[in-house]
This record gives sequence, structure tokens and C-alpha cells, in this order.
Amino acid sequence: MAIGSTQITILAPYSIEFTRAATSAAVLFKLIDRQSAIDPFGKDGEQPSDIAGVVELENVTFAYPTRPGTTVLDNLSLKVPAGKVTALVVSTCI
Repeated sequence: MAIGSTQITILAPYSIEFTRAATSAAVLFKLIDRQSAIDPFGKDGEQPSDIAGVVELENVTFAYPTRPGTTVLDNLSLKVPAGKVTALVVSTCI
């Protein structure tokens, strides 16, 4: 009895965090399970008249929010032709 009551006393302060975590998980699962208002396979709505498949980036500058002082991409411009596979490999070493 003493051991059980001691354990409950130790865990009691964390009951608020357990409740918050369970509530957050419920909201997260509800968000994951919701039905999207947009049907990605539907033919409704506006359709582009011409799709070339070209990807073009102009003057992109990027830094991760956790490392705002370190710029990963600085004024990058890139054009990837249709049908080509391209990878960006970026070093964040200072």
C-alpha cells in the first residue's frame, strides 16, 4: 500500500501533461483522418492549358528556422528541364 501511494504521489504532478498529450494526440489523429475538401483526382475546377514539366527557381534564399544565422541557399536560381532528375546537395558546415 505504501509503495503504491508513493508511486501515485510521484506521478500526480505529471497528470496535467498526460492529459495535454492525450488531447493533442486526439486532435492530431482527427486531423490525419479528416476527409480532404479537394479531390486530387477530380476533373473539376480550373485546369492548366499547357503543362511543360519544367521547374524553375529564381533567387531563392533559405535558412532553417532552427539555424537562422546559417544560410543554406543564397540567391539560388535553377532551371530543371522536363524529364530530368536533379538533386540538390547542400552543405551546412561553417
